[in-house]
Amino acid sequence: MKVIHTLLVISALTLNAIHSADEPEPKQASAEPEEKADPVRPDLVAHEWGTFTQVIGSNGGTIPWWTTSIEGPASLPKFVQPVFRSFGKTGYRAWTMRMETPVIYFYADREADLVVTVDESRVPFTEVYPNVSNPFLFTSAAIYQDPAPKGQGTATPASNVPSSLRRWDVQILPPADEIGKHMPLVGKRGDHYRYARDVPDAWWVVKHPQKVETPEKAEATEATEAAEIVPEVEKFIFYRGAGDGSMPNRIAYVRDESVTFWKSNQPVFLVETDREALKWTRVIPTNSDEESGTVEFALPSADSDAQTEVDALAEALTTDLDEAGLTREEAAAMVATWKEAWLGESGLRVLEILPRKWVDETLPLDISPKPAEVERVFVARWELLTPRLENEVLGIFTKNASAEEKRRSLKNLDLGRFGTAVFDRVATIRDQQFRSQYRGMMAELNRQDANEETDEVAAATR
Repeated sequence: MKVIHTLLVISALTLNAIHSADEPEPKQASAEPEEKADPVRPDLVAHEWGTFTQVIGSNGGTIPWWTTSIEGPASLPKFVQPVFRSFGKTGYRAWTMRMETPVIYFYADREADLVVTVDESRVPFTEVYPNVSNPFLFTSAAIYQDPAPKGQGTATPASNVPSSLRRWDVQILPPADEIGKHMPLVGKRGDHYRYARDVPDAWWVVKHPQKVETPEKAEATEATEAAEIVPEVEKFIFYRGAGDGSMPNRIAYVRDESVTFWKSNQPVFLVETDREALKWTRVIPTNSDEESGTVEFALPSADSDAQTEVDALAEALTTDLDEAGLTREEAAAMVATWKEAWLGESGLRVLEILPRKWVDETLPLDISPKPAEVERVFVARWELLTPRLENEVLGIFTKNASAEEKRRSLKNLDLGRFGTAVFDRVATIRDQQFRSQYRGMMAELNRQDANEETDEVAAATR
């Protein structure tokens, strides 16, 4: 089990150089001041976990998805704050990738004032807690582009791109500090959020209110001022977002009885749930077909060796997260937070720990002063659509039945918050079928016309 520990720094002795008389004169120092590196706090440690979710069709393609309301496993407590964006929040448009609940824990030997920034240019933020210092950041730099000259390459980042860094100015205090009494309570909405707090050694993250000096404020009594100043306190920094990026390419295609992966040395969990049971397997797609570079695994429902114990799956996930860099308590808190979604939502999914390099490139993180240790462990969740499910939904919409009967049939499928992605995929399949029928009919008409023309030529030459 990984243990948070203090790093000791031993100062090195400085030796004075002795120059002989015949040595050349030392070079003069540059007149320009050297840029000072951000100091490292040897006792400071930061650990982060989070998830990214995408929906994959049976063809292996990514499907944009959205939800009209954020409820159930996706809901958040009321105190979590939306981040202003001119292009709307999650739920107002379709995105290909959801960044769900990254949290950053801090540990230290003494209190510290931290500046934490995350670059949201690839995955714009939608909610945060504590609030960021720049909640009214206009929008992500991702949409700012200078058009390329006609016929020459692609668009380039514009020269006037606004900042895409979300910033927290916070203080961290030890777990025993009484500041913890200000941590807000979690109600029924977003109840799973509270599990992320079950890390006793994590330090309090405190965002103090900014004082605004105005004549009216100056006239207020000290008691009134004290009553108004309530810090935002949490066990971590929390944020969430959505974007149009893509996770590492893992799923080649999906069949009714199997999933085909691209070759990888990273273990993955195949999880299949419905209203009655859960089945799961843990596989490593290494022994691939040399020609295609893919490897096929049976779905848990088609695998006689699949396991069915929920607690065993939770333990296996916790162990993998622990070995990836989290502490045991952090890993257990992450699994508890996502247990309802990962192990409870009906459907077929793949869970895998994402490469650290991809996380750093997608969500650049900076903490000042620099921690001696930073761990970032993120899980990829791919929600998979089988051909059987796609065809079943297509059949519901195309069959000769009343609207009420169709609604009941859809409800029985228990598509949940991924229903819109299923409908988009089915619409694409229906459109492809329509186009195929059209091309077939046009080809038949062309053949008939060609045959008639041949007959006319043959008749004229008799």
